[in-house]
This record gives sequence, structure tokens and C-alpha cells, in this order.
Amino acid sequence: MMRENGGPFLIVAILAFTILTLSAANSSSSLRAELQSSAVQQAEFTVVVNRNGFNGTLGAFNITVHQGDLVKITFVYGDTDLPYNNPHKISIEDYNIHTDQISKSNPTVTVRFTADQAGTFSFYCTIYCIGMDKMQSGNLNVIPR
Repeated sequence: MMRENGGPFLIVAILAFTILTLSAANSSSSLRAELQSSAVQQAEFTVVVNRNGFNGTLGAFNITVHQGDLVKITFVYGDTDLPYNNPHKISIEDYNIHTDQISKSNPTVTVRFTADQAGTFSFYCTIYCIGMDKMQSGNLNVIPR
């Protein structure tokens, strides 16, 4: 026998619907917060490459990003004060990245990649140039997110 107003069944159904709706909303906001905290970030760097090292450093030069970041590094020719061309090419180990020649005629080279491997990866000049010994100690540090 059914009642017209639905009685206790209607109350239970409304309660169940309310609980499910609140639970779904709570899960949705938690998921949104989780996605935002682990969202892919873009990391951009400009590195001047010259006979004095990376950005003029004589020692180690470090770039730090998070695993999963979209990385953009623009290498800029910095030996413009020399009367002759002193070209450079940069490689990043284990990412199989090799720049085009960076020189007076091609003063900026940009590489883009996803930092999908965690760890420390060396980058350095691969062609003989004045200051080559000072461009052997770059490090790309990729830390887990």
C-alpha cells in the first residue's frame, strides 16, 4: 500500500540524495585542490653563455625545476665584446638536448622540454671555444613533485 505523500520512504530518499550531493561536492573540491597543487608548471630561464661561464659564474651553475614542469631555457650569446666569433653549443645529458650553435650570427637559442626525469643532469658547452673549461659545470636539478 502506498501513501500519497511518500511518508518515511520520501524522507529517507531526500536524506540519501543530500548526503550523496554533499559527498560529491566535497570530493570534487578535494580533487580540484589536488589537481591544482600538482598542476604542471612552466619554468623559464635565460642563460648567458660566454667565456666566463654560464651567467658569468666561474663555478657550478644550477637550474632547479620540478618533475613534470614544462621547461624553457633561452641561451644567449654573451661574447659580443670580442672582435671575433666565439660560438657555443650546449648539451643537457640524459635529456638528449643539443642546441644549435649560439654565436654572433645566431645570438639566441631556445630549448623546450618536459622535465620528466628526476635527478641532476649536467649541461655544458660541447664545442671548443674560449672559456669552454668554464662551461662544464651546469646542472639541471629536477626534483620530484
